[in-house]
Amino acid sequence: MARTRARTRATWTLLLLLPLAAALVFERPAAGGEDGKADEALYVGTQACIHCHEEHHARWDGSSHARTVEPSSEEVMPPS
Repeated sequence: MARTRARTRATWTLLLLLPLAAALVFERPAAGGEDGKADEALYVGTQACIHCHEEHHARWDGSSHARTVEPSSEEVMPPS
């Protein structure tokens, strides 16, 4: 009986600690710095992807999504 209780306790301990251990192992640091801005070194620009992804880039480049990464201007977003 004591052996069964010890096994049950060990099983529950393992089941409770396993997700915590996984979270610590697979934790990824945030892409941005402490100020919340993305690190410039991580952004390689759209031109870096064209060589391997020409078809995807061609579809993206002609879309409205491509324009979302352009700097804003008063022409695009007039002051309110």
